[in-house]
Amino acid sequence: MRESAYSINPMQAYLAAEAEAERLSLLDNTLVEPGTEQTRQTNRAFIRYDPYYDSLALRQFLQGPDTAIEYADIGLLKTDGTSTVAALSFDGRRYVVKRYNTRSLFHAIRRIVRRSRAENCWVSAHKLLDSGITTPRPVAMLENRLGPFKGKAYCLTEFVEGVLCNEYLPTLTDQSEIDGLVVKFASLFRTLVKYRLSHGDTKATNFLIHRGEPVVLDLDAMRIHNNTQSLAKGFEKDKRRFLRNWESQPHLHKRFQQQLDTINP
Repeated sequence: MRESAYSINPMQAYLAAEAEAERLSLLDNTLVEPGTEQTRQTNRAFIRYDPYYDSLALRQFLQGPDTAIEYADIGLLKTDGTSTVAALSFDGRRYVVKRYNTRSLFHAIRRIVRRSRAENCWVSAHKLLDSGITTPRPVAMLENRLGPFKGKAYCLTEFVEGVLCNEYLPTLTDQSEIDGLVVKFASLFRTLVKYRLSHGDTKATNFLIHRGEPVVLDLDAMRIHNNTQSLAKGFEKDKRRFLRNWESQPHLHKRFQQQLDTINP
């Protein structure tokens, strides 16, 4: 096992241990069906989790999510200045964790009155599942806090096996299969509109194909709209971005546009 690349002084170690003990005490061990929710909050942490998944391993993850990401047994999927995504396993299941970094002091101040991106993913995932749209089931979300300020945040979801839609579609040779998948995507967008939702980032890499069905990923920017004008604007943005995925494949672009043009927010 690798040794840590950094060290901490005794006071830092004490504060870290105290925070981890406090975070661990937030959970209970209620046995329930998947899809329910428990919330725990202190000045140092805010947790929303599905108690169906509660276990010692989940509690250990919530004690040290950064360590879990560093030593993720499946591997690192993505990292940039704003977020890190890793796949890992415990309790006989595979999971994906996304860590959201605090970008700046201004960003932290702005987030005082807004959801963190991790919490927005949590809320949006439940909304999608309730609407009949497939997305990885949320397991837990965690925000590090200092009073009203939100620091790093994490969202843990189930791992879904699949192929990115921009890699999957070119492999299809049967026109009926292609048309069928185009119709399924149109149905997905129609359902989003029905429930007054917009995704906010409909690039192809945010959609998996799992057993022939679309799966929606990356819910950071998803919105629930309060009025028709806002919904129409959100849908048009989603539509334009989604069609850009297929500009180099005119036949697909045309088929998707024909279907999406029938949707009226």
